[in-house]
Amino acid sequence: GRPISPRSPSRAVARLAEAAFAPMTPIQQTHARRILLRLAEVDDAGEPIRRRVALGELPIDGDPDAGEAFEGLATGRLLTVSSTHAEVAHEALFRVWPLLAGCNIGADICARSGA
Repeated sequence: GRPISPRSPSRAVARLAEAAFAPMTPIQQTHARRILLRLAEVDDAGEPIRRRVALGELPIDGDPDAGEAFEGLATGRLLTVSSTHAEVAHEALFRVWPLLAGCNIGADICARSGA
């Protein structure tokens, strides 16, 4: 693909992600990655896309670090959150942020579904 311009919207999304992720502890960072992967699915072309998930399906209950990670992602404007659901605010996040861009999101989805 083409290099990402420093002023591109995709680069801005990656900067938002880094700003949200940087203050997290390593444990919170691990939780943040799990949360973001839970909010992903793969389209027919094999590209990662966002999916809307009920808050109860996210791995955040009962773990303060997971809750802090979720809050950090939401405060960092990486998630859109309602009273019942959450989704990734910027689908480009899956393609441009190095933390997720190198992931095999399809394999992670298979792992969580037990397939």
